[in-house]
Amino acid sequence: MPELTDGKTILHDEDPQRDLWGGTAVRNGRKLSAIVLSVPGDKKWFRVRLEVTSTVPSNPLTGKVTFYLHDSFDAPVVSVPVRQGSAIFSVVAFGAFTVGAKVEESDGHTTELELDLSELRDAPKRFVES
Repeated sequence: MPELTDGKTILHDEDPQRDLWGGTAVRNGRKLSAIVLSVPGDKKWFRVRLEVTSTVPSNPLTGKVTFYLHDSFDAPVVSVPVRQGSAIFSVVAFGAFTVGAKVEESDGHTTELELDLSELRDAPKRFVES
């Protein structure tokens, strides 16, 4: 089986990030969320906005977040610095996939998060079913 950059073994070829990042989008006061919107004038593509934030106002997010996307993307691993308490990354996709996020805090703490975009309640049906 193929491996990711950080040495994790892919368990699901069709959705390579699934089951690698702990299976939960909220952990250790950190939350991975996503908003999916249709691209205007295009019935095939969707804009996916990924965001990691703190769930504890007294413990703001710091450091950087590395997002792990489906391997069909040109850049499936993207690191984003935290700015004003959140790490945001947007990408255009044609269908749902699982996202992994590795939060590396300025104080040395690391948290892994996982979000299956096919389980988003507000995502367009065509995105979820693709």
